[in-house]
Amino acid sequence: MTQIRKNISIDEALDTRLREYAERTDRKMSAVIERALTDYLNRENHIKTNADKMRGQAAPLHNQYPGQSDPQGAYIEIDPAERTAYADWNAEVGNAVPMSVWHNRKLRIAISPCVHGPALADWLKIERVQSTINRIVAGHSVEWDGNNMVGRMTEDAVAACDELESMSRELPDVAVWDVEDYLQHVISATPDWSEPEQIDIEGIDCQITSATTDHEIAQAAQCIITEFEFDSRGGELQAINGGYDAVYEYIESLRDQCAAENEQ
Repeated sequence: MTQIRKNISIDEALDTRLREYAERTDRKMSAVIERALTDYLNRENHIKTNADKMRGQAAPLHNQYPGQSDPQGAYIEIDPAERTAYADWNAEVGNAVPMSVWHNRKLRIAISPCVHGPALADWLKIERVQSTINRIVAGHSVEWDGNNMVGRMTEDAVAACDELESMSRELPDVAVWDVEDYLQHVISATPDWSEPEQIDIEGIDCQITSATTDHEIAQAAQCIITEFEFDSRGGELQAINGGYDAVYEYIESLRDQCAAENEQ
């Protein structure tokens, strides 16, 4: 058994493999062990996130239900037991949360639902954020309170939660368009009442009629998303609420309007 730091030792089999690696690479044994230990500690301290999922959309946490004046709340949910921190949005209208969150076994840090996805993805991976979440994990425990298994936190863990929420306010927000507002006011997708069976989408030189196919709707929706992303590059950060799916559904509704006009 070889001791490499106080209270840290390695068994003979691993010691032999490390020495063989040191000989092959012509490096000092101490440097090889230090590198192996550093890599191990980095893996142990790593907090798993869904950063890659956040990177793929401009406003991945923005979801606003029909009839609601505000988008659903968004958060970073920390699971100390699993060492994870996932950004997500609350599908429940109101303040309902799972029992694991209610009893503090999992922790939620509120963030803006309009947060910019790529910026959030980078933020979740930076050392300052990872180390702050590690403080939360280190200071969290679960115990029986006589009725339920509940989460407890040390003073430092509570302080780290506050710091993480404060840091999240540095993230940029995205201006989120309602799909109908964008199509009507930006690219003029409005009915021509002289020809009610036809709706022109001037921004992409497209006409919607009752005969428009699903494939043509898909092409039009993709053109609109592409045009929107192009417009967004030069100005403020923007997104369409619901993205491609919302655009497709809206154009589909325009086709239905045209079909209804034809039947009259």
